Amino acid sequence: MHLNLLPPLDPTPLLPLRHPFLRLHQLGHPPPRPVSSRHPRGHRRSPERNHIHPARRNPLRLILSRRRCGRRGPRARRAALRDLPGRGKGLVATRPVARRAVLMVDWAALLVDAEFPQRVRRALGREMLMEAIGGLERGGREVVLGLARSSSDPGGVLAAEDVVKMNSFSVDLGGRSFMALFPRISRMNHACKPSASTRFDMQTLSSTVTTFHQPGEETTISYADWGLTYPERQRVLKQKWGFDCACFLCSSSAEEIAESDARRKAISRLGKEVLVQVEERNYKKAIKLNREMLVALEDEALVPHMGDYYEVMTRLYGALPDIDNAKMFAKLALEDLGVS
Repeated sequence: MHLNLLPPLDPTPLLPLRHPFLRLHQLGHPPPRPVSSRHPRGHRRSPERNHIHPARRNPLRLILSRRRCGRRGPRARRAALRDLPGRGKGLVATRPVARRAVLMVDWAALLVDAEFPQRVRRALGREMLMEAIGGLERGGREVVLGLARSSSDPGGVLAAEDVVKMNSFSVDLGGRSFMALFPRISRMNHACKPSASTRFDMQTLSSTVTTFHQPGEETTISYADWGLTYPERQRVLKQKWGFDCACFLCSSSAEEIAESDARRKAISRLGKEVLVQVEERNYKKAIKLNREMLVALEDEALVPHMGDYYEVMTRLYGALPDIDNAKMFAKLALEDLGVS
């Protein structure tokens, strides 16, 4: 499913940690053994620092390995960072990229427990964040601090904090929520009708294009939730990321924006009606409504996750049962999700 960038962290002072909820991770540093509260030189460690690293059996060990830090695959050559007139920097295709092709696979540079801002005093949290970024390998510090931010500090604490606020993705690992910073995919700019989607597979974040890309064509993702109307998108993007969206859709005429909003409202309404029909076991009606929603999704070009909607159709036809149609939509779902 699509991963939305996190809103800015709460600017209020942070409370001291009282129990082991904080884990600040950085790729390239394997989880150490649990540390004692006694410093090697005999000094007491603060309770916050006792929980900087995960326990040895933590599931995050799957992606915390030195050899994977900054790893690049052959797909990395499909896109490059370029200066874009009036848009700063962005990722553009370096060669033709087919629809549904994986453009890029990225590894997390930083993983921060979602409760980190609430469980650690602000001053100590900033110190720990700078320590983590400073320990990144292969020029990782420069890469991370070079990401988009709103502060003017050229590389200090405020810049580090701002980078995490502006560029992190929300991911779930081992039943816990984390802020994950994927430095290359974070370079993708926002569009309300994006040309790519993101998918997290417990180890990497991949970007799959949803339209054919010509060389030099920019790849975009959506920062906001899918299906929001124009006023809703503008409000969310302004509050969370501090900009007024001027993408192709938001720069359209008032009539075109109104038509788009009407389709998005219809999609939301149809989705709710499908759930009602499923609860009443009226699967034929649910299928009819879901087909209407698929048409609206295509018309609105909200196609990055069509595979998820095809899967719903598969389950609905399977419940009738209508095996032939269930198989057809299952095949479409697998193709759209990139599963062979």
